[in-house]
Amino acid sequence: MPLDQIRDVLHAPDAAARNQVIVTHMQRMESQLAATQSAVASLCSLLDRSSASIAVSHRLVSSTWAVAICEEVPFPVLGS
Repeated sequence: MPLDQIRDVLHAPDAAARNQVIVTHMQRMESQLAATQSAVASLCSLLDRSSASIAVSHRLVSSTWAVAICEEVPFPVLGS
């Protein structure tokens, strides 16, 4: 649980407010778990049919505008 949410739990005015913070965190964890389980199932499926060919198709998508934010991050920052 992120520190700001732990703070919310500790400073909750009542049990209902505290429980809501915990439930919200639990729902986020359940969602992440479901996504992880889906990815694992997909990988297992690929391993099970490793000898079978996988259909690949190509499609043309028209150009679209996009926005990106980039920044160079020095290597030492990544290690901290």
